[in-house]
Amino acid sequence: MLCAITEIIMKSILKQRLCSRKAIHHPFCFEISRDMSGRLRYLQKNGIFVDISSEGARIFTSYALRKGDVLKIYFPVREVEECIPVFTEVMWCRELDEHFIVGLRFLALNIEQL
Repeated sequence: MLCAITEIIMKSILKQRLCSRKAIHHPFCFEISRDMSGRLRYLQKNGIFVDISSEGARIFTSYALRKGDVLKIYFPVREVEECIPVFTEVMWCRELDEHFIVGLRFLALNIEQL
């Protein structure tokens, strides 16, 4: 019975993490739109990358996010000394000592959508 439970847990973990993650501690900024008093406001906030994979990233921020929020992250690229806009979806957000650790999924967009 214990082997069966262990196998189920391992399959679940592997299913969640099909891509390897790379630790990356780098500051970045992001934009989010929020409905505030009936008006759509675009907010610019800061965060720090914790780790990244080909499917998403984990970030640390002082701003509370909600599952389903779409962020426009300005991803820093050293080689060109520029930031590339990348769209992500918040998959989860957990409070941690008055800050938040957030799981993001990269969104695939057609060039026509930009």
